[in-house]
Amino acid sequence: MTSKKVHPDFVLVSLSLDEVQSAVHHAMDRTKEIVRQFIPKKSALNHLETNYIGMLGELAVRNWAGIDEELIQDYTDHKPDEGDLDLNGKVYDIKTEAIPEKWFLKLQTGGIRKFDPYGCRVFTEKHYHHIKKYSGGIIFCSLPVKDGETAKDEKIRESLLLTRDIMITGFISPEEIGIKNPTWYTPKNPKGGRRKYNSKNYIFHHTDLTPVRQILK
Repeated sequence: MTSKKVHPDFVLVSLSLDEVQSAVHHAMDRTKEIVRQFIPKKSALNHLETNYIGMLGELAVRNWAGIDEELIQDYTDHKPDEGDLDLNGKVYDIKTEAIPEKWFLKLQTGGIRKFDPYGCRVFTEKHYHHIKKYSGGIIFCSLPVKDGETAKDEKIRESLLLTRDIMITGFISPEEIGIKNPTWYTPKNPKGGRRKYNSKNYIFHHTDLTPVRQILK
């Protein structure tokens, strides 16, 4: 990341080296035991990296919320998760996305448009049946990856291991997801063009999200 300027509704969390190391260990354990169910045709991350950034997002939200409990370490029962965070009596799922740095910087300042690449946060329709478990909703996190960098083998690339800043962009409630129509396509740009997602998604520009600080009020 080249800039610390952050949109006022977002929260930027700097993780410690211990937290990063914890994310690595959890990602490795999770990758060994849990099969990746939905693999995009052109995935920017390998299976291990997907689990790794998911752990980073979960640790970032816990860090921000002041939760000191250890992450659950047993992935051997292969049961579907019951949410990533229980906060103030509500359960939240945490979705973390790796975004090429060019577009991450636009999101970070709030300048990204809904029709830009990575302009919307997404929740796949394939996971909609899980919504009933997330009484608080979905918390969205993001982190940058080097422009043009692609996943290689089943290792975590060095640039991701060096990323310590995780951005929490906000959250959406189950009710707000329920009134949306899922789509295969991004919003149209001014010329009428749009891109197709890898799966049918519920999509949200950052202006559709509720600032995460509202959770603690």
